[in-house]
Amino acid sequence: MRHISLTRSAVGIGIAVIGLAAIALPTAASAAELDAIDSVTIVSPDPTDPSAPLTVGDEFTLDAEWSVADDAQPGDTFGLTFPSPISVAWTQNFDLLDPDGLVIGSCVASGQSIDCTLGDYVLDHDDVHGSLNVRATAVEATESEELTFETSGGTTVTAPIPGGGIVDSGPSTGPEQIRKYGGMTSDGSSARWAIEVPIEHLEALGEGVVLTDTYDERLTLDPSTVSVAYVAPDGWDAWIADGTAESLPLASGEWTFTDHPTTHSFDLTFPTPRADGGWYLVSYSTPLPADAETGDVFGNSVSASGTKLAESTVTYSDAGGNGSGSRERSLAVTKAVAGSGTIPDTSFVVRASCVKADGSAVSDYPVDKSIRAGEKVTFEKLPVGATCTVSEPSSGGADSVRFSPSPVVEITAASPTVIELTVTNTFDVEPTPSPTPPAPTVEPTTEPTPGPAAPTTPPSDDLAVTGSADPSIVIGGAAALLAIGLATALVARRRATR
Repeated sequence: MRHISLTRSAVGIGIAVIGLAAIALPTAASAAELDAIDSVTIVSPDPTDPSAPLTVGDEFTLDAEWSVADDAQPGDTFGLTFPSPISVAWTQNFDLLDPDGLVIGSCVASGQSIDCTLGDYVLDHDDVHGSLNVRATAVEATESEELTFETSGGTTVTAPIPGGGIVDSGPSTGPEQIRKYGGMTSDGSSARWAIEVPIEHLEALGEGVVLTDTYDERLTLDPSTVSVAYVAPDGWDAWIADGTAESLPLASGEWTFTDHPTTHSFDLTFPTPRADGGWYLVSYSTPLPADAETGDVFGNSVSASGTKLAESTVTYSDAGGNGSGSRERSLAVTKAVAGSGTIPDTSFVVRASCVKADGSAVSDYPVDKSIRAGEKVTFEKLPVGATCTVSEPSSGGADSVRFSPSPVVEITAASPTVIELTVTNTFDVEPTPSPTPPAPTVEPTTEPTPGPAAPTTPPSDDLAVTGSADPSIVIGGAAALLAIGLATALVARRRATR
């Protein structure tokens, strides 16, 4: 709560200054406000007990996820407005960086909002998205279990409150012992330290006691920031509520200051403490080193007569953001010719047919382009994940066409911005045909002239007839032979009878 009281007044001044700056600076006519915040998360300040409710005065981390459409342009903005129970802890400036350290955009978190402006990164990247985080503070109690944020596009985004609400710490009577605490200044450039000195405790330490404050050796003190205020015994609640306190300039003589930069310390004395009691409030700031990183811890302590009375630390926790996008590539095709044949004085046609990872055609593809020997043409706006096939519908009569390194090109995140490919057309010399040998001479063949046919002699009756002789003659001869045989047999029989 004490830290909030100091921060609140500084943030109020910051809001006024930023408001004036916003009025004075013109806005580019082409810039658009984008509805880019997708989700918001309030991170519990106590990781050991994330179910504990926030208390007014607690600092915590607020995370947001964001994304922009592929048609986003440099200068376009997106942002988030906080609801009244919380505010930005201090002004925080940070860049949205991709994994290669390229700046996607720049953001400012201050007062009740985060505002980001996109850079040139979006010109050649698609699917640009990321996250951001800022340090925020609970400034008002609420029984609501969630907070509602509004994006610059007018959309509302809700986020649960750890522990189901923000509770008030209630009134207090102020410390009885010297105590010390630290935080960040409103611009986030320095650590702000405070010492609460009860006059009763101061007097108990002895007259003329010297309080020695020792700060981290990595820090330097800005003496002009050292200030002292007084809070009366009945004024603690007012101090807690709105920072009401009596300022005590060094010239008042109520306190003294001695700087010891070589030992990273300074001394304070209060020669004549107020008789009515109450509290002295000491505050000062130490600029953070330029190489401070999130998580760095800076210590501080206060002692008297060599005895440590109180100590505190500040853990550097800067805002930040990240993002990434798919960068569009282009395909550059060079035309080469080779061979000892006649190369025609003509234009060739190369074609790029490109499809996305889901198989759908890349917008405006396939594309044909005319090209001559020695020239280069470029096929642009090829998203990561696409596959392109290069062909040559018109080869100019080449004997062969070669694509190097390959006619198929896969566009990946590792691909260079410009992918090179060479198409070589080869023209060979036509071979001279061998002469055809004469046909062999063939001598004509003389056929013999046939003579007159010999006369046919009819067969004799005494010779056996073969072939196609008249069958009646054959039968008649057989019958005669049979008759002779029968007659001979009959004569022989008669002789035997005698």
